[in-house]
Amino acid sequence: WTISTPGILRAGDYINVNDELKMVVEDVDSDSSGFARLSIQPRLRFPPPDLTAIVTNNTTGVFRLTSNVVGWDESVTKTYSISFSAREAL
Repeated sequence: WTISTPGILRAGDYINVNDELKMVVEDVDSDSSGFARLSIQPRLRFPPPDLTAIVTNNTTGVFRLTSNVVGWDESVTKTYSISFSAREAL
């Protein structure tokens, strides 16, 4: 990371490591050596190899629907919404 930089990542940001989508749960600052400790949820399924890239922009995840039930809703102001249940594909 860039050395001595506050707010490199913020709580609520998403990252991708080992093709796993994770959310940062605490603000992240780098130290004078450019190192930073990340608190993420959920935890990594496998430890990444050394020098594994951490994607911080345009992060993605692969998910599957957990049921075929999809809910549609239309409000009085003609605003539409959809709801569904999904789980990360492992």
